Amino acid sequence: MVGRAIAAGEVVHVGENPPSTICDALQPDATKPINLSVLQGRAEPGSTVTDEEVRAAQRFAFGHLNLVVEPGGAAALAAALAGKVAVDEDTVIMVTGGNTDAASFAATITDR
Repeated sequence: MVGRAIAAGEVVHVGENPPSTICDALQPDATKPINLSVLQGRAEPGSTVTDEEVRAAQRFAFGHLNLVVEPGGAAALAAALAGKVAVDEDTVIMVTGGNTDAASFAATITDR
């Protein structure tokens, strides 16, 4: 919603029947006005990732970094791993949150 709000120049609400995603932490009803005011004129265009790209990032984080990461916290890593954003030696990727239930995380990391 933040990207749509930045493009529109105002807070935009998601509306009825939002698309399904495992990244529920990244799908609020609308961005907050303060977020929009801070990001307008400062934010780069966003990128979208699929649920499978997020799961692949969760597997990567667990297998290579020993991190348990919730889906929304793996979205930036997913974009980088999928080649959807430019990455160089100065790139910082924020990987956050371990708010995932054990059963769904186990299913994610064992699904290859």
